Amino acid sequence: MEIKAFENEASYQFIVTNGGFEFVYNYIKEVPVGISKIQYLQSCKNESIALAQYELDKLKPPEELEI
Repeated sequence: MEIKAFENEASYQFIVTNGGFEFVYNYIKEVPVGISKIQYLQSCKNESIALAQYELDKLKPPEELEI
């Protein structure tokens, strides 16, 4: 999984690519009170990766359980 971050006029944009799939997530530029900009961007990055993984997992057919 590859992730790139961009700063736009009104938001931060994170693009997550995995194989032929690309997911784009935007976050407001206003950093929440109590955390640094670096912490906020790291949080946005982690959330983007988690969201992309969730989307990829939804594309996989469910596995049959052997019971």
